[in-house]
Amino acid sequence: MRVWDVAAGAAARPAVDGHEGDVTALARVGDGRRVVTASRDKTLRVWDVVEGGAPLKLVGHEDEVNAVECYGEGDARRAVSGGDDKTLLVWDLVKGGAPLLKLEGHTGWVRAIACHGEGDDWCIVSGSRDGTVRLWDGAAGAVYPLGSAVESVALAPRAGEVDVFAAVGKSFARLALRVGPSQLEERIKEEQARREEK
Repeated sequence: MRVWDVAAGAAARPAVDGHEGDVTALARVGDGRRVVTASRDKTLRVWDVVEGGAPLKLVGHEDEVNAVECYGEGDARRAVSGGDDKTLLVWDLVKGGAPLLKLEGHTGWVRAIACHGEGDDWCIVSGSRDGTVRLWDGAAGAVYPLGSAVESVALAPRAGEVDVFAAVGKSFARLALRVGPSQLEERIKEEQARREEK
């Protein structure tokens, strides 16, 4: 990682090594102090861009990581990553450690992730090379086939709905989704309790 002083046109401090493979995506954490990077080395790193130092390493994917998005505030800061292993992993950015939750269902590489909601009521939208957009809300979720690989997604919230825009082939698709109560945080708590029993 390198932090640049744009006015001076030079590095603000010495570079810090982290990933062993190319960085494929990054996302800013809501506190503005940290950035999460995804890499071909199958890991994520959480960087403190204010203080510097060694990054927190997150390990759990079985293949390259292509996408990352951050969500939450205070003690509920989360990162969601997706990759060539066709899964999405939900991470605790405060405590680190193993993934909080593994979401499976895509049959192709996960290329794009976006998060929406407030507090514990949030959902994840993912796009994949399998030609689908998926809404993950902790319940069964929903699958929207678009017929061609999805390379990126963007969200535009409206009253009671969220528009999902997906880059598909030489064009894009727009989906208007009704957003209901989410059960993601409940699933995370259930998974943590199950792990503690072992």
